[in-house]
Amino acid sequence: MTSPFASKLRTNYCPSDEEVAEIKALLVEPCLRLKGLDDKITALQKALDKLTQERDSLEAYVQAHTALISPSRRLPLDIIQEIFVACLPTHRNCVMDAREAPVLLGRLCSSWRAVSLSTPRLWASLHVVDVGRLAPVHDSSSRRLEERAALIPEVTRTWLGRSGQCPLSVSLYTFPFPSDPVAPTILETLIQVAPRWQHIQFTIPAAFLDTQFQLAAKDVPILKSIALHQYDPFQVPNLAWDRLEVLRGSNVTGVAISGCDLVLPRLPLRWTELTALSTLGSRDSPVSGERHISSQEAMELISKCPQLRTLSVLFEEHGLFAETEAHPIVHPLLQTFHCRGNVSTFTFLPGCLSLPELKEFTFLVHLPGSDAYMDDENGRPLVRFLAASSHLESLHIGISQFSSSFLQEILRSFPPTLQRLRINAMSKIMWGARLGSSLDDAILSVITPGLGDAAPCPCPALKELQIDRCTAISDSALLQFISARAATLKRIQVDFAREVELDIRPSLQPFIETGLDICITHVRPTRKVSAWEGLPHAERPLLD
Repeated sequence: MTSPFASKLRTNYCPSDEEVAEIKALLVEPCLRLKGLDDKITALQKALDKLTQERDSLEAYVQAHTALISPSRRLPLDIIQEIFVACLPTHRNCVMDAREAPVLLGRLCSSWRAVSLSTPRLWASLHVVDVGRLAPVHDSSSRRLEERAALIPEVTRTWLGRSGQCPLSVSLYTFPFPSDPVAPTILETLIQVAPRWQHIQFTIPAAFLDTQFQLAAKDVPILKSIALHQYDPFQVPNLAWDRLEVLRGSNVTGVAISGCDLVLPRLPLRWTELTALSTLGSRDSPVSGERHISSQEAMELISKCPQLRTLSVLFEEHGLFAETEAHPIVHPLLQTFHCRGNVSTFTFLPGCLSLPELKEFTFLVHLPGSDAYMDDENGRPLVRFLAASSHLESLHIGISQFSSSFLQEILRSFPPTLQRLRINAMSKIMWGARLGSSLDDAILSVITPGLGDAAPCPCPALKELQIDRCTAISDSALLQFISARAATLKRIQVDFAREVELDIRPSLQPFIETGLDICITHVRPTRKVSAWEGLPHAERPLLD
């Protein structure tokens, strides 16, 4: 529509009195037409609403009848049960939570609940957490927590009752420093079904183990793996390890035990039958004890376990006690070796072991108070050990006490079979001075195709890289590494202990779209001081 005031529309023009009267007269006819259109739209909307209501009613009728002939309703019971079992977690035991199977399956409809309750395999694994009474009950959330804790023993009995005669996988975790724990009651319930134990893991105070865990080998006829992580936050009990006859079970091949007073030779184990052994504490328990052993003790241990496939131990050496190179011990079956120790451990132990089938290796230098570090000279046994591991696929290393030249040398020693690499990259700071090296751009270039001086580039089969607590690698160098490795790389995770320097997310998007799993995190920047500080009711704009 044309208007004599077209040039004045959408401006700050203020019309005169005569122009106001002219504008009012000009709007009479458009306003009448607008009302007429609104009336037509209202009538059409009523007709549309009526049709929509009729359509929804008809759709509900069709859907209700279609549901009756749904293929899922005609599935045989055994197929439904197999689907339900496939919903269970495969890497851990089931938990008492309605957000996941098996509890979730019984909350969708009555028929599914009946199926879940009549399928014992769904209830054959269970993880129980004993929170005790963490704090005085003085609010609603604390009361709910205490009420829930009080129900755990009964829920445990009900859960296990649904498992029929299935072999059980059970884990019990007692929260550190609980008051009024229910673990003793839960243990009583679990011990009643000990003949059906297949895999168990208990992280509990030592006193509970000593007084309530008195089982004989005949009481656990099908037990395959057992993990006992005992702790006492106030004292180190004298636990009679030699009385744990349950460790003698005829089928026990996997054992994980930790405790401050643990004495390995006293364990009543069937050493020649073990396939997995760990003396490291539970990662979920900050107060669990871990037993240190020397490299010589480890070699003796490996020698008397010919069937061992997995070994996880904590070493502690007191100086380089072996001046001459010992004859290496060959273990033809060990595939997974996780170890933590001081520098002396890794300057001696690798030269004494030959593991031709090693596939997964972890070596982390602990004891951060030591100022020793590994260099090209004392690290030669470790370099030779890695180079000789022709089947190695997964490696986890800590570099806090590596010299820069040794770190580059050890990267070049990785076998070409390596597919997964994890590096703890934070260097150690002591008295304001940096010890060892940090993983920086120059070192990353060693495993970046086209940049390192080694030909061919190390780790040609690398699929996964994880770097923890990274400080010295630049964002641009990381982007260059990902670009060079994109053809074979499947996953990369980098945890930066610094703020973002360069936003490389737009450059990474093409790699993500082709299937590369990328997880890169930075520490959040510190909050800037605002001019509105101290004014709680004032709105604070975001300041750059």
